[in-house]
Amino acid sequence: MSTQTTEEIMNELTGKKTTQQIQQSSSQPVPQTAQPVQQNTPKTEAEDVFGVGIKSPQNSQVSVVSKGLGLTATVEQEEEFDYSEEKESKQLVMTLFADKGEGKTFFVLSFANKGDSISAISFDHKTKRIKDMFYSDKPKIRVYDGTKYYDKTNEATWLKSSERSIRYVNGLITKEIAKDRPDWIFFDAMEIFYTMCEMTMRLNYDLGPYDGVTNRNIWKKRIMYMEQAYNLALRTAKKGVIFSTYSKLKGRFIDSEGNLIDAKEIPKWYGIMEKETDVTIRTDVKQVKDKRIFTAMIVNSKTGLFTTNEERDVTNKGVEAFIDLEKWIPVPSPTSLVQQNVQPQTQAQTTSIPQTSQPLQGTQTPKILPSSPDSLL
Repeated sequence: MSTQTTEEIMNELTGKKTTQQIQQSSSQPVPQTAQPVQQNTPKTEAEDVFGVGIKSPQNSQVSVVSKGLGLTATVEQEEEFDYSEEKESKQLVMTLFADKGEGKTFFVLSFANKGDSISAISFDHKTKRIKDMFYSDKPKIRVYDGTKYYDKTNEATWLKSSERSIRYVNGLITKEIAKDRPDWIFFDAMEIFYTMCEMTMRLNYDLGPYDGVTNRNIWKKRIMYMEQAYNLALRTAKKGVIFSTYSKLKGRFIDSEGNLIDAKEIPKWYGIMEKETDVTIRTDVKQVKDKRIFTAMIVNSKTGLFTTNEERDVTNKGVEAFIDLEKWIPVPSPTSLVQQNVQPQTQAQTTSIPQTSQPLQGTQTPKILPSSPDSLL
């Protein structure tokens, strides 16, 4: 029977090892643990706080060991990018604005006069009427009802039908219009489409049509829905996308006599329209004696096809007053609308002045010869 010392008994109860046991265990060989395999990869220059290196683009994979945590991590190959310069887009995005009945839709559909194909998504049921009145012989103009599933009978149907209408418009572009690959896709009456986008946003956030919004960031969803349809249209159309909208007044002020002055007329921009538009055109109607003349002014242009601040008579011509659709080049500028007015006879008699090398002060040199057909616009 072996006797145990007091130290051995206490160590056995507490789980501690005696001095002799420690010496015996230290004399035994310690089994080696598996070490992570280090590849012959050069150390990268940048490391984070844990020692994980940033891989060089030449390597497909790099295995690195975390200095702080003792872990091995594999960094995937760096994402590659195309760093070439931007190429000019051949597509145009145009916005036409005016009050109701001032020639917006007529002007847009005139692109079909020389064979351009147009797929119009109408949100106000007026596009088809203009087509039948002025372009009934243009089979390449196709008009679709953008409000086919839009129902404002009550608040519930308004919300649900808006969401369905957005899905319908996107499907219309990708499944029907894409079959034809038209030159132009025309969104007519953007204010209605924008309202659809808002009601869809409200439905997804359990808001009624007239409820207030606490989180203002959810308004961005309206723009997102509009941008989805716009991007689909831009990928589908060959030449570009056209919007139409109403006009509004900007910069109103009261003069010294108390009169309200309208400083500037601009489009009612919705969502991505202003950011994406290349050419902004204002159409108008002017009464000259017993005739109504439709005019168009290029408010802003980022293309050489149109000249900013130029106004032309587009009656029975449309866009052909500005562009030769067969050659797709700008039409030489005719005499301005102001110069076309007949001068009084007394002024006409004073024009018999010998020509000099320089034009007289205050006179305007015609841009083209008076005998040109364009001067008769």
